[in-house]
Amino acid sequence: MLPVLALLPLSLFVSVAVYCYFWNRSQYFKRRGIPGPSPSSVFTGNLKEFQRDNTPALRLVEWEKKYGETYGFFEGGNKTIVTSNLDILQDIFVRKFENFYAHKTNPVIATDPDKDPRVHMFNARGLRWKRLRTIAGPTFSASKLKAMEPTIQDSIRALMHQLEQKVDEPFDIYPLLQELTLDVIERTALGKKETQFGQGTSPLIQVLRKFFNPPPITDGVISSFFASTCEFVPITRFLFKALLLLRPSQFKAFKAILDRLEPTIHS
Repeated sequence: MLPVLALLPLSLFVSVAVYCYFWNRSQYFKRRGIPGPSPSSVFTGNLKEFQRDNTPALRLVEWEKKYGETYGFFEGGNKTIVTSNLDILQDIFVRKFENFYAHKTNPVIATDPDKDPRVHMFNARGLRWKRLRTIAGPTFSASKLKAMEPTIQDSIRALMHQLEQKVDEPFDIYPLLQELTLDVIERTALGKKETQFGQGTSPLIQVLRKFFNPPPITDGVISSFFASTCEFVPITRFLFKALLLLRPSQFKAFKAILDRLEPTIHS
């Protein structure tokens, strides 16, 4: 009993110290005089309101109207500055691009963007990003894009045929545009021979919609934890790897995509 009682003051001290650290982090922009929304949580920052209604782009517009053309907010532990100031953008994209070529990391994925083999071009940075970008660049050359044009036009004609059948009734065009995008990608990048547009909804569409529109990060305890501790990736990445092994069900959607694409790729 005594050892347990002795741990109580230590646990209390650690809890207070951890809370104070995260509270101090949540004041980062305020201390520097950078406007922005106050974090709704010292741990997950502004993630809850940022992902409300699954419309983060609308939050950015709302916050710009409220806080001005340059403001800061927290995506979990990631300190994010948003700006529409043309002088700042000129510095970032032209004058000082060598300091800003890295991409913003996903706050939930605790991996080393410089060394982890699973990091792709959109999460890589530095020389690794430059190498991956150099490899992918020739794929999107003017000649390659021109060679894709007949295939893209064929898929568009299939879309127009679908639209002609709906001319006298209101309908939501967004699902059709999603199917068009998938059809073009499958035909130009994955080697599918013929268009299947208009022959029923592709079974891959539902999987992709779920994959690219996951539930809000703050809805899950595990995702909230990794989003809150992204500055501790050198430590939390080991826990992340362990969870990948223990909870493979988390990646069923990704596996379903690969299973669906495999016959297309090998045909």
